[in-house]
Amino acid sequence: MRAALFTDFKAPLTVRDVPVPRPGDDDAIVAVRACGICR
Repeated sequence: MRAALFTDFKAPLTVRDVPVPRPGDDDAIVAVRACGICR
């Protein structure tokens, strides 16, 4: 899946492919269709 990540303090935001997480017994996965990020 694609994820926007901050890797370091004051570093630029990077978009990367990351593994899809596997939920635990007490977890849920929420589908996010849109998101806004203010910096």
